[in-house]
Amino acid sequence: MLRAGGATARPGTVGRNRLRLHGQWNADLALSKNLRLGERRRLQLRGDLFNAFNHTNFITLATEIARGNFGRLTAANARTVPLNARLSF
Repeated sequence: MLRAGGATARPGTVGRNRLRLHGQWNADLALSKNLRLGERRRLQLRGDLFNAFNHTNFITLATEIARGNFGRLTAANARTVPLNARLSF
């Protein structure tokens, strides 16, 4: 973006998206058990573990320079464990 005089509107040489977060590391796990309930019915019990080892993965970096938390990591992903049951007949 250039001004009328030919100078850039925002001085500086740092390119766009230069601030990056730490690497992400996830281990997901799923456990399931299939049970027969007679000849025609089945019950499946299932548990999924997302981020199974609860490794801290920071997801938000404050990038607005006018704020007091500039440059700080402000949020993280936690472990989630959805449990499911499925009845088929």
